[in-house]
Amino acid sequence: MIAQVRHRWSRFRTRLEGIPTRWLLAPTVGILLAISISTVAYWSQLWPERGTDYHYFVAQADRWVSGDGFYVPRQLTGPYVMTIHDNKYPPPALLLFLPFVWLPGLLWWVIPLVAIVIFVIRQRPAPWAWPLIAVACLPPRTLAIVLWGNSTMWVAAFVALGLWAAWPSLLIMFKPYFAPFMLIGVHRRAWWLAAFALLVVNIGLIPTWAEYLTAWRNAGASWPSLDYSPLDLLILSIPLVAWLARTRSPAVPSGHQKAMSRG
Repeated sequence: MIAQVRHRWSRFRTRLEGIPTRWLLAPTVGILLAISISTVAYWSQLWPERGTDYHYFVAQADRWVSGDGFYVPRQLTGPYVMTIHDNKYPPPALLLFLPFVWLPGLLWWVIPLVAIVIFVIRQRPAPWAWPLIAVACLPPRTLAIVLWGNSTMWVAAFVALGLWAAWPSLLIMFKPYFAPFMLIGVHRRAWWLAAFALLVVNIGLIPTWAEYLTAWRNAGASWPSLDYSPLDLLILSIPLVAWLARTRSPAVPSGHQKAMSRG
């Protein structure tokens, strides 16, 4: 089954690579122009809300550090209607949020965005991927994710790092809506070692997991469903498209290089 999928993808990619680069320049430039125009159009709406998600995440972690729990008390005392002030993140989110109680806020943006950009550049995606990557950057959603400091930009970074080193994809655990992306690198040993380490960490978080399940149950139908933010897949597609369209040859192991030199 997997071999068939790879074969079909290889044939399809060959066709894509046969598209003349000059045919792809016009749509790419057009989309980039649309990005520029729409960014100006949405900037005044989104800029006043800059950093709101980041401050929310730090507040959740700070409450936990202070001993007041990771979830708002009303989430644990009985039925309630979910609002933007309530915490919907599972306990592993603390692994991401906690450091930023003390780290400079600027790093919340710099680390994931730089990781995504470096990954895309290193893949050297084929020209057919340029318009697709440009579309993924179209406002308003991708722009909003960045300006608000939404955690989805970290998910995109973990996708990129997972495609590179396997184990970082497991860190997507903090956002269950994107759980399938955690399987990136599952065939590699590093992924399984990291999975064991995360299991150990989560055993220590069992009391917080119990609170999470209580908050989920008490929220009932008001708890966000799996399809609450489908447009977030746009920013996640950036590293995926770059990887599928990669032209950078994998590094040749040193032992293999020596064998070739002897030949």
